[in-house]
Amino acid sequence: MRWAVGLPACRRDDGAGTCIEFAPVNPNPARIVNISFGSSNACGAAYQTAINELKAAHAVVIAAAGNEHAAPTRPANCTGAIGVAGLARDGYKTHYSNFGAGLAATGIATVSGDDNGDPTARWNVLADEGILSIGNDGSGVPGYYYFWGTSFSAPLVSGAVSLMLSVNPSLTYAQIVDGLRRSARP
Repeated sequence: MRWAVGLPACRRDDGAGTCIEFAPVNPNPARIVNISFGSSNACGAAYQTAINELKAAHAVVIAAAGNEHAAPTRPANCTGAIGVAGLARDGYKTHYSNFGAGLAATGIATVSGDDNGDPTARWNVLADEGILSIGNDGSGVPGYYYFWGTSFSAPLVSGAVSLMLSVNPSLTYAQIVDGLRRSARP
């Protein structure tokens, strides 16, 4: 994360926490870091420090909340990360999306559909099949597929933020979060 936004990043340490070799500085620093993975662990000091440093460098961390129908995962549960939950098209939270107090400060939700196209499933009453997008089934031939999950939702928010920054590159973290909230449907 640090390297992506142009901050010094340790490539090798001495095993005791002292950096003995730094990676070359990123010549094209990012303003948006999308993280579509997570861990059930609490936001630890290393993650929180990195997110604080990215925020101070005028970058935003957009993180998937997770798909376990539980509390938000790390790093979406870190202060200052924009945690992204999943909604079905009707605006209700998907059955799988993590949600809760860990997203209270900056939580954003986006349509991401569901992982089960069976409309008769009891838990699937408010779900849908996902969002149709171009993809690859591994054969090398592009096609259209349904995607779902907070890992798919987070890049949608990252795309919205990139459009905001293309209009006004000087937006601050607070302005980005405010813009996302103002433009969202409750």
